[in-house]
Amino acid sequence: MSWRTGASIFWELWPKVKAAIPNPEHRADFARGQLRLFLDYDVDPGDLRGTDPEIDRLMDEVDPEL
Repeated sequence: MSWRTGASIFWELWPKVKAAIPNPEHRADFARGQLRLFLDYDVDPGDLRGTDPEIDRLMDEVDPEL
């Protein structure tokens, strides 16, 4: 999958994840795994930052060097 496609898929899914998992702690646990998965498939970290403060915070937790 190209990094552009991966980022696009992530951002299509994220609002659904937020709606389906209203508990912030549970959502964070799920999202960390998803972020790692997308990053493992070469999604550009810059395409996941700067759009949602929750994702920015989780990106810092997943890999602060990204």
